[in-house]
Amino acid sequence: MKAIFTLALIFLSTYYGLSQVLYNEAFESLPTGTISVSTVSYEDNNSPVPSGALQIIQDESGKHFRVGMPCKFYRITNWHLREPGNNVVNLEFDFYTGGLTDYVSRGGIFFTDGEFHSIGFLMHSSTKKIVWPDWSPWEPWYEMELGEGNSSVFLPLNSWVRLKMSYDVILKQARFSGPGFSKVYNFVDDSFSDSLGLLYFLHIGEFQNYYYGYDNIVVTATPSSSLSVGFSETQSEILRLYPNPASDYITVESEAEIINVYIYDVNGKRSDVLLQGNKIDVSQFPAGNYIVGLKTDKGFVSQKIVKK
Repeated sequence: MKAIFTLALIFLSTYYGLSQVLYNEAFESLPTGTISVSTVSYEDNNSPVPSGALQIIQDESGKHFRVGMPCKFYRITNWHLREPGNNVVNLEFDFYTGGLTDYVSRGGIFFTDGEFHSIGFLMHSSTKKIVWPDWSPWEPWYEMELGEGNSSVFLPLNSWVRLKMSYDVILKQARFSGPGFSKVYNFVDDSFSDSLGLLYFLHIGEFQNYYYGYDNIVVTATPSSSLSVGFSETQSEILRLYPNPASDYITVESEAEIINVYIYDVNGKRSDVLLQGNKIDVSQFPAGNYIVGLKTDKGFVSQKIVKK
């Protein structure tokens, strides 16, 4: 396994209440262009990452990470450093859905303990269907549906969306949230280890040059009281938004350098917005609850707002 390039990732041990940020990556510290797997991760020794498969892209939304070509690699999340009582692991990330394709490809992120089951998201490029791949080296691969009942969920085309997965290692319960879905699974056995130290990236399929886009990846550990339904506030202690509720403009105060600003609706659909001085124009958004997310030089931070 290759050593981690320490400048590539921002590790935070920020605590607010009993909640911990274990991993926070907005990719702004990385150079644009093709990068090696050692810059961001470890390789899966059974599936070497092809040259040119990983890229940092700069566009009007800032930098983001693209994974192309079939490959597997993983990142250590500091789960072992969680505080006592923080038995819920939460993964949130922005995911670019892309357009429809005629070929078969699947990509996504999930947690694994390296030995038993994995839990997370996988999207089909040809249909934009999003599933939980219930995978184990000892069992066949099952794709679990995330819609109401046992219905399928399809993500919107050519959109950035925010996805969230939470897993309680004590209650053996998982919740998946995103545009149009919020699904809870209860595990009937205890075969899922609580050693969730690995964040696993996967790209499998027939096509060599389909890219999956990722941004603003945050892993937190929170108390085992309940699994949250909505999206989280992240490092809100270094971010102040006011007035809240707001009708026209929101003033932003942040200790970090702000690079890009996003607004997420309750379903996780992302809208890119401009920061005008230190203000955000929210007048065009319908009344409701939102998350304001900031890509900063210290990672991704976010806070809930109400639009009147």
